[in-house]
Amino acid sequence: MRHSILLFCLIFSIVLSANAQKKTSELTDDEKEKAAAVKAENDGLKLTKLSENIYMLEGKGGNIGLSVGEDGVFMIDDQFADASPIILNRIRSLSSKPIQFLINTHHHGDHTGGNSNFKQEGAAIISHENARKRLLESGMEQAQKKYDAAYEKALTKASSDGGNNERAKEMAKKSVGEVQDYLEIDQQKLPVVTFDDDLTFHYNGEKIMVFHVHEAHTDGDALVYFTESNVLHTGDVFFNGKYPYIDVAHGGDVYGALKALNEIKMLINEDTKIIPGHGPVATLRDLNESIGMLRYLTEQYAYHFMSKKSKDQILKLNLTKEYDAEGYGDGYIKTAQFHDMLFAETQDKYGIPKEKLEAQDNDN
Repeated sequence: MRHSILLFCLIFSIVLSANAQKKTSELTDDEKEKAAAVKAENDGLKLTKLSENIYMLEGKGGNIGLSVGEDGVFMIDDQFADASPIILNRIRSLSSKPIQFLINTHHHGDHTGGNSNFKQEGAAIISHENARKRLLESGMEQAQKKYDAAYEKALTKASSDGGNNERAKEMAKKSVGEVQDYLEIDQQKLPVVTFDDDLTFHYNGEKIMVFHVHEAHTDGDALVYFTESNVLHTGDVFFNGKYPYIDVAHGGDVYGALKALNEIKMLINEDTKIIPGHGPVATLRDLNESIGMLRYLTEQYAYHFMSKKSKDQILKLNLTKEYDAEGYGDGYIKTAQFHDMLFAETQDKYGIPKEKLEAQDNDN
């Protein structure tokens, strides 16, 4: 009797296992995609299917675009390095085919941080020429910071040893070497293909257009348009429902950004699905709202600026009140930062000397 019970339990467990395997193998493609989406969200990623072959991955960095098909995987941006294993797992839940191409929409680390990891997976990394230059420059910036820290430490030690100020500086400089000595460029993170204006792929059954917009979010921005799927990835040229980040230090320009948004508008239609640099999937209507916001505020700043109003006077007008109420200032760029950028860009465009503006502030 005891042996009969054990035999029954063994047979029952085998039947359950077989049924479970059968259910997994019988999942439809849609069911598999839904399962992958649920798994992605559990890992801190949100997977959204936009067309037959196109997906968006949202995580802690910039939005990722994916084209998955017979040819392989075409990827847009890769967030941060520490997120690469999770991102790769999500991609593998959609396809076992190789990641052949990876487009960097610009150079910022929340879009390029995983470059080295995905290059090791076999992806050819592609960007605008300026984006690659900026990635190289970021290495120099880090080297300068390391050099400065080493110099300050050496100077403190030299001064404490009793040397005079000039002698201490000379000793510190000799001991720390040159800035280039601190340069650590990870060649794996650099794009291997660059372009000036545009690039075209014929991949996964459709024409994919990659093109540069000048002096917008940065000076190295790329847009990616899947023509058959009617899906556009904008990179950080477009933040859905939030104030834009204009990286002036790296060639960005608020007026160039507005021009770029209008160029996007001419390219798409009401059925287009937009993958913004940050924020949820967008439509033409969302894009128009951002265009309206940016046009209104740049025009208002220009008008009041040319009317000789100071920065404080313009701020008191509360020009962003309507947009703040809609949550535009709740993103990466807060309202105060956005005002600072608008004022600086307006001042730069209309050329009123800074000292004159400061005098106006003192008079009021």
